[in-house]
Amino acid sequence: MKSKSMVTEEIGLNDVLQKEGMQVIETDLGEYLLQISGDKPSHIVVPAIHKDRHQIRKDLHEKLGYQGEETPEDMTRFVRQRIRQDFLEADIGISGCNFAVAETGSCCLVTNEGNLRLATTLPKTHIAVMGMERIAPTFKEVDVLITMLARSAVGAKLTGYNTWLTGPRLAGETDGPEDFHLVIVDNGRSDILASEFKEVLRCIRCGACLNTCPAYRQIGGHGYGSIYPGPIGAVISPLLGGYDEFKELPYACSLCNACNSVCPVRIPLAQLINRHREKMVELGKTPKLEQLSIFGFTTANAHPYLWKTGVNLGAKFLAKFIKQGKSPVAFGALAEWTKARDLPQADGESFRQWFNNRGNK
Repeated sequence: MKSKSMVTEEIGLNDVLQKEGMQVIETDLGEYLLQISGDKPSHIVVPAIHKDRHQIRKDLHEKLGYQGEETPEDMTRFVRQRIRQDFLEADIGISGCNFAVAETGSCCLVTNEGNLRLATTLPKTHIAVMGMERIAPTFKEVDVLITMLARSAVGAKLTGYNTWLTGPRLAGETDGPEDFHLVIVDNGRSDILASEFKEVLRCIRCGACLNTCPAYRQIGGHGYGSIYPGPIGAVISPLLGGYDEFKELPYACSLCNACNSVCPVRIPLAQLINRHREKMVELGKTPKLEQLSIFGFTTANAHPYLWKTGVNLGAKFLAKFIKQGKSPVAFGALAEWTKARDLPQADGESFRQWFNNRGNK
């Protein structure tokens, strides 16, 4: 039985276990609904936010034979009854770890449904998986972090369930697993810590940057092609997976700085995204056409005569070829942009020509 965990999604744990013949059952309601439909999470906090109740009811009916109403209460009750026996029969419970306390060796687990407590106490073995950056020195620091997490993620003073686990069940105790294992994942985090992007490791996975991001609201989480969507994904995915796979993500951003203003741990996301763009240029990872365009612009801009000639010819060209707001050259992004927009009608003069003629009058 497995509770919601972004780091296990990051390392593809479910796929590996299933290939070894093990049955993995997600117990977070959103993750469970995605699992039965073969879908992927689209949000860090609300994984099934891209589905409405009509789609969820259809999935439950087709995959599990659900015959009830499409109200959230009825569908939740159906799922709860279906997986309750699975909790009792499971051999292993797997969870993430929101924060770990170095002082006591405790794991802090934050949920809103209570499923995690069943997944970590009923099976004989509990395995917690955490990124190496989730460690805090003492409970004092974690107290601040879980408060920020709840407020920034769902606007609450505290989440529904805050579970603290410190090792396996001791002699004389009735609850808890017999065995406990903590897996600390690096997966490139040491390299990030040693880089100029180390501030991104402060992230507490609250999802606030996603909620305020205009790009995320338009394209949705799946459009990023990464476990981590939104501004945080645009920063961390290229660091974990490399520029060859995620070179487009830093450009899925208008640099409006909205993410910076809501981040509770003050990660300069917009600046880190911009730095990714700079590094891709330095490494030659940008498209060849873009490189040639920038080279041409730089060359013309460095030679006033070339610039003046180009602007004058461009003004005459636009005046001749733009008809009724449409360009004769329409391909790629330009074609999409002009579908609902008209170009201004050019008069054949550059600004300098217009200014000189106006000054002479």
